[in-house]
Amino acid sequence: ELRDAAGTRGIGWQQGPSTWVRLAWLRAVAGDLPGAERELRRAIDEVTPSDEWVSGLADVMRLQGRGPAAIREMYAALVEKHPDRHSLRTTLATMLTEDGKANEAQAAARHVLGFTGRPRPKGPEVAAAASVLLQLGLVDEASRHLDEWIARTNAAPLHLLKARVLASQNKPAQAVAQAKIIVASPEEADATDAHAGEVIAAANLIAQLGEPDTAIAALDRLANSRKLGFHQIRLARAQMLAQLNRGPEAIL
Repeated sequence: ELRDAAGTRGIGWQQGPSTWVRLAWLRAVAGDLPGAERELRRAIDEVTPSDEWVSGLADVMRLQGRGPAAIREMYAALVEKHPDRHSLRTTLATMLTEDGKANEAQAAARHVLGFTGRPRPKGPEVAAAASVLLQLGLVDEASRHLDEWIARTNAAPLHLLKARVLASQNKPAQAVAQAKIIVASPEEADATDAHAGEVIAAANLIAQLGEPDTAIAALDRLANSRKLGFHQIRLARAQMLAQLNRGPEAIL
């Protein structure tokens, strides 16, 4: 059995959460979904779980026919057990929004946005919480929270979401200015801890708002950044030029 292999016989894997997660993967591949769920729950109960472990458990539950309510309950139990795991809470808030539970979703999102302790929510977690409020139509509140968090963290996901909010409010100049913060220079991208996807999304938004040359110039400046993933940046630049019928310029 797989469990025997992980114990004192067979290949002798050391017992522990990481081993149980590997066993869960093997059981899932072998078609033993209840066994995979059991191993994942064992690992998740033992330590503070990663987002990947929890999302893996959700996937295994779905494959067994478990519905949104069961998965939401699993996330709610983990949030109660690990109240400082902001990513779990924002995932739960998104699920609550999708299930039409607006009041509970607002409470979960506001908990993250108003959190002042440690560990402090990261940029993507704040953006996810603000996105929940936006989905619920609380645009002014979400925008206010974004402004407050941008002043504290200067994180790229927050600048990008704020830019999108401004664009949705028909404020193109302000939206472009916000998006430019991410793509202004390699140093600025580093300062906002931007990833390639965020840089590309910001550049695309700038182009959509009527400043394609500004967007292309930004991608030109960032195209040699190894930290950002220059292959992705160059591909995005080429695609943008092709859409503008400026294909020959795509050759760097």
